[in-house]
Amino acid sequence: YMVHLNKAQLGSLSLVCRYWARLCRRNIFFTATVRSRQRLHELREILNTPSRVQPPVAECIRVIKFIYRGEPTMPWLHLTSTIFSDYPHVLYGLIRPIELILNDASTSPLSSARDHYAPRSLSMNLPRALPGALFQFEKVVLDGLRFKSADDLMHLIQELPAATYVTCRNLVFDYPPDHHS
Repeated sequence: YMVHLNKAQLGSLSLVCRYWARLCRRNIFFTATVRSRQRLHELREILNTPSRVQPPVAECIRVIKFIYRGEPTMPWLHLTSTIFSDYPHVLYGLIRPIELILNDASTSPLSSARDHYAPRSLSMNLPRALPGALFQFEKVVLDGLRFKSADDLMHLIQELPAATYVTCRNLVFDYPPDHHS
């Protein structure tokens, strides 16, 4: 029989004993999904916490996804590089590209946020522009975003030199490509 368990169920099983914890640990921490600055700090804390149970969490992570949704009023994507500089073994253990998902529900036709645009830059709302090499995202998904123009989209993509895959879905442009404001 094949039994499929979610992370909560695996977490409960891992509390039975150290042997079960060791068996469940790789599946519990296989994918790390970060959706906010707070979650990024929590991931750093988990990676910093020594554990008597083997393998360490850092060795279990194989997929990292950063999901940035909504308006970038409190930027945190620039902090993602600290995960890889402080814990280089996490970067080398990954089996899939580091993924960045930019998604914004406010661009839906039902939304009232008509003046909300996708960022031209991941450095938006920061005191200065950051070098593109700081962002190690190899796979980028842009979904449901609204841009002023195609130039803004191109500016954003050019800021991500590590990106080898870029998927665009449901993008909206307010001005035609030949229009410059």
